[in-house]
Formats: sequence, C-alpha cells, structure tokens
Amino acid sequence: MSILLRTYETAYIQWQSGALDERLFVGFQQSFVDVFSNEGAKWFWRIRHHWYSEEFQAWVNDTIEKQESHAMYPKP
Repeated sequence: MSILLRTYETAYIQWQSGALDERLFVGFQQSFVDVFSNEGAKWFWRIRHHWYSEEFQAWVNDTIEKQESHAMYPKP
C-alpha cells in the first residue's frame, strides 16, 4: 500500500507542477477513489499518513471526504 500511495503522491505533485497532463491525472484520481472505497486503505491512511507530504495529505483527506461511497468491484 505504501508504494501505491507513493505513486499517487508522485502523480499528484507532477500534476500540481504542470508536468502531468490533466487527462492522465483524472485517471489516477478515479483509481484512487476506487482504492479508497476499501476500508483497509482508509485504515492504512489513518496510521501512515505522516509518511507523505502535507500537501498530499490535504488532497487525500479532501478527496476521501468528497468521494461517493461505492464498491470497488460491483456484484455480478
């Protein structure tokens, strides 16, 4: 989970600096929302958020707060 979050943080920082196209970041953001619909991901974030930059922490917390609740994998 830590490597996945570091990848999201890298994408976020690159997007903020203009190095990552908005169209690519939208995909990263949507996959982030799907991953964080899982309670295990939220638990990891609660205990390890301090590993990441304050700016990324703020984005994650805001994104989690605004996300619509849905299952990562819909029932067949």
